[in-house]
Parts: sequence; C-alpha cells; structure tokens
Amino acid sequence: MSSTVFRSYAQNLEDILLWRALGHVRNGCYIDVGAHDPRCESVSRGFYERGWRGVHVEPNPLFAERLRQDRPDEIVHEVALSDTEGTVRFVITSATGMSTGESEYAEAYRRAGQVAEERDVRTTTLARACVGRAGRDVHWMKIDVEVMEEQEFRGLDRRSLL
Repeated sequence: MSSTVFRSYAQNLEDILLWRALGHVRNGCYIDVGAHDPRCESVSRGFYERGWRGVHVEPNPLFAERLRQDRPDEIVHEVALSDTEGTVRFVITSATGMSTGESEYAEAYRRAGQVAEERDVRTTTLARACVGRAGRDVHWMKIDVEVMEEQEFRGLDRRSLL
C-alpha cells in the first residue's frame, strides 16, 4: 500500500484526522478501548497496516477473538474497564458495537428488536490495561464504551501512559 494513501476503516473518518496529526510518527502506539472488529469500523486498522502496534480492550468475546486472530502481534484484553477490578453484568447486543455494562439498556435494546444477552464480564482499570504497551509512548487512545466512560476514567492513572 502506498505510504501517501491512507485508507479509512473508521466509522466517522476518525483515523484520517489522527493520521493527519500523527502520520509522521513511525512505529507508533495506540490504545483502542471498545476496539470492536479488527477491520470493520476500526480506528486502529490503518495505523496497524503502517507498522503501528497497540493494546485493545474489547469485552465482547466474539470481537476479542477476531482481534486476536487478525492481529496476533498485539495485546487484546477481553475485559470491560471500570474504576475497580471485579466483574460487571455486561449486555452483548446483536447491534454490533452497542454492547454495554449498563444493564438498563438491555430492555431498551430488546424493545428495539435486538438480541441482548447478559453475562458477567471481568473488569479491570484503564491503568492496568495500559501496562501491556511495554513502555512505549501512547500516541493516541480511542474510547468507545457506550455510557461507561465515567467509571472508566476513574480507573485511569495518567502515569500509566508515561
């Protein structure tokens, strides 16, 4: 692939905006929280194709496994992020990318005709998830967690990004 052409895989061209700011960085590092699919609607895919590597956080087992298969040289944490270690009742929906740890959304998803399966998912903190980057500088972080942002940010220790 030409180094001058950057193909967008992201839902809203977020990767293009990031590439415009960071395209000069070689072998950069990202953290993709709520990573979803390794190719479809992926903010990190274009960067991966250019030698960047990162850490993915994806609590949906289907998408976590797709990430592991597609990117065996990256770290995939199959967890939800929170401000504590433990478990959360997680709702996995048939509407891809809409899974959440906020259980009250399950009934709304069901009323809308979505399959909404609830299961217990392990939680960790954002600080612990960042450890897997092996001391590399983080050039960008994407967080897409469907109304769980507050708990997630409470689990961030900014020193873990340094």
